[in-house]
Amino acid sequence: MNARRRAAALAALCAALCACGKPEPPATYQRPNVLLVTLDTVRADRLGCYGCERDTSPRLDRLAAESLRFSAAYAQSSFTPPSHASLFSARHVASHGVAWWHHRLPAEVVTLAEVLRDAGYCTASFSPLALGSQNGLDQGFERVVEMRDEGDWTLPLDEDRGNDVRFAPAAAINERFASWLAEPRDRPFFAWVHYYDAHRPYAAFAPERAFCARRDEPFGNSQRDYRLTPEERRARAIGPEEARVLKDRYDSGLLALDRELGRLLDAVEASGLAGDTLVIVTADHGEAFDEFAEEWFTHDPLLHDAVTHVPLIVRFPDRRLAGRTVDRLAQLIDVAPTLFDYLGLPAPFGMQGRSLRPAIEDGVEVNAFAASERAGRDSDPRAPERAFSPEEIGLRRSLRFPSWRLVVEVASGESRLFERAGSAPERADVRDEHPEEAAAARQAYLEHVRGIEALTPRTDVRALGPEERRMLEELGYL
Repeated sequence: MNARRRAAALAALCAALCACGKPEPPATYQRPNVLLVTLDTVRADRLGCYGCERDTSPRLDRLAAESLRFSAAYAQSSFTPPSHASLFSARHVASHGVAWWHHRLPAEVVTLAEVLRDAGYCTASFSPLALGSQNGLDQGFERVVEMRDEGDWTLPLDEDRGNDVRFAPAAAINERFASWLAEPRDRPFFAWVHYYDAHRPYAAFAPERAFCARRDEPFGNSQRDYRLTPEERRARAIGPEEARVLKDRYDSGLLALDRELGRLLDAVEASGLAGDTLVIVTADHGEAFDEFAEEWFTHDPLLHDAVTHVPLIVRFPDRRLAGRTVDRLAQLIDVAPTLFDYLGLPAPFGMQGRSLRPAIEDGVEVNAFAASERAGRDSDPRAPERAFSPEEIGLRRSLRFPSWRLVVEVASGESRLFERAGSAPERADVRDEHPEEAAAARQAYLEHVRGIEALTPRTDVRALGPEERRMLEELGYL
């Protein structure tokens, strides 16, 4: 054997040895169906596959065992419209402009659904909220089902105060999805299914109250039992016992929601399409309980892990990477670019998220931090012409590093640094104890802001109508 052949043989042997024990990189999937499920107000640490000791999510846990699970995924906002807009546009909130309930996604911002529709997918969305028609998230969907004030599921919860829930439960959403799924089609589908059942008032659609000591306990039936400020807690003598009741209700609602998620997955299985369907399950935000004195049992305006840390589970059609956990930082804005990467589709201009494929396959840290923000009050729905001061707007931003979190109050410039160790809540500001880390985090924040504000679009802002005001009052936002 001459020297050239020996060198070639040695190179081939080295390549073979390097490949031994290394998982084969996932191939590009050729036009699989895509099912995206978003769970409103589901915090990761209340799920079994994320460490909860209560059996709140047996079906989701089973799905996680068949899937790739991200242990450190974060939402880009603390409430529903901006968070979903980030998920679908792969942009930060300041870069897509949907900062509040009456903002619409600008038409020039390209969405996940638009890319898949243009790639030949049949697209449909199913939600109890009007996120499409009111917030512009219907861009790219050929079929939009919004089950608000439709049907017979209005549930009176607190007759003395007239509080009720008018949003379709997951069971009703499933019926409409199953009917659509059964329709004949000659194209792969992209379906988005949104469930609202875990949102306050907790366990509204779970009368069995699986984890509640008293199933008929009225506390928690009214929106006034949530978003509890220190003044409200003192005035109503609300303390640890009431907090325990609401936590039990929340977990009970999760278990009921998990059952409906299982029925959705069963419908896909029964259709014979499960083997050719990529499934993604995540949440738009979590929920803070009694960890923070600012407000109890709320999501907005907090940007801590209780609110921004969300589940992210991806099941590939061939069950590749089943049971694997990715511990690198992930963001909801990364979902669309990652999906495009595995489908072999180019990401459109303006998407700020990154493909998580390097983190999945090689353990590479794709994100230096996960960013979140909340805009607070930017208008009074009763008087749209009224201008709020920066202090009233309350724009708050956060960067979540692997071991730290920086929270910045934009109007005042005040910042706080929290150390992330274990599952303890982020309570103590440690800037003075860690000045170098605080300075580095602040510098990263300034660079992040310059980047996201350079892409800020012109947002379509409109006055809220009477029906939308009523909806926001029911949600507890007004």
